[in-house]
Amino acid sequence: NSCARAKNIPAIKDASLKADRAFRAGAIATGCGMRLETMSGYMPTVPCSDVTAIKEALEDVAKDQYKIVYEGAECHGTASTDFGDVSCIMPLLQFSTGGYTGQLHNPDVRVTDEYLAYVVTAKVFALTAYKLLKNGGNYAKGLLDSYQAVMTKESYVEFMDSMNSVEEIPMAPLEIV
Repeated sequence: NSCARAKNIPAIKDASLKADRAFRAGAIATGCGMRLETMSGYMPTVPCSDVTAIKEALEDVAKDQYKIVYEGAECHGTASTDFGDVSCIMPLLQFSTGGYTGQLHNPDVRVTDEYLAYVVTAKVFALTAYKLLKNGGNYAKGLLDSYQAVMTKESYVEFMDSMNSVEEIPMAPLEIV
């Protein structure tokens, strides 16, 4: 199985084509044959330009107790999640909190600050929702107005389907001399 990740959609296509070509070349060169299943990877995150609601919520909840770092829209993270997929078709606000040690998605993750990990996080979610909806949803409307969708739902589904393929290269062992 193969799937590519990249910072933008053309780069995903390019990386996927190059990886598949390299796998094919290896199989053909060694004569071993291969079944290549290419699938769509996670899409890159489309950052929101208007993060007022979440920024205010973070400051209201945590600025007196914890350091708050804003990475901004220009930040390029190396992790991929379905967050990127959804952010291609609708605006999403993303934040992360601490309160744990270890590598995410690994057995060594340990909660070290339950208040930060659970309570502060829940408060930020709740206060962000409140700020988005108060005053007739002014912040939510601003978020929607400033967002530029990369894809429609239909073009997203079409793209994801276009990235899925299965190819069989038969074994062609080389003669041993």
